[in-house]
Amino acid sequence: MYERLRKPLNQEILDQISDPNLRQVYAESDGIAYEIELPTNAFDITGFGVISPYANAVQVKEEKSISKYWKNSFFPLITSYGGDYLLLECDIKEVDYGMIYLYSPSLGYVDQLVTCFDSKESMFNTVAICFESQIFKYNISENILQIDYDAYFEVAKVNNPNSEYWK
Repeated sequence: MYERLRKPLNQEILDQISDPNLRQVYAESDGIAYEIELPTNAFDITGFGVISPYANAVQVKEEKSISKYWKNSFFPLITSYGGDYLLLECDIKEVDYGMIYLYSPSLGYVDQLVTCFDSKESMFNTVAICFESQIFKYNISENILQIDYDAYFEVAKVNNPNSEYWK
């Protein structure tokens, strides 16, 4: 999977990103690009998808914000490449600044978005615990992330007490 990660954004582009949460993510890697011959779930890191390359995410943000699918201050950080997104609230003036929302037509979270992670830190911490505890396991031969969903919900609930999705 590590070889699929794109290089970090260059400093010139990072300097144009106003939200520190996004800058920090994209300073590490520019996500994982879509490839038609490889299923996204082969590189899934959250149970919801992969970090979207910045340019792709900006394009989706503009399209969805204009169409009123979500608020303009939401940034599609994680994508399934199938229409589902984890959206980071980037407006520092909002009470839920930094929280991550689920937009998922496949699960019915379209008109009513739901908080999924309390922050990017709690999301990555939840993911790390799931990998360390073998709740998340990559099945290399099938190109899929295998998830013990009951255990995932329990870990996520503890690490994201303010998020509605896990309640």
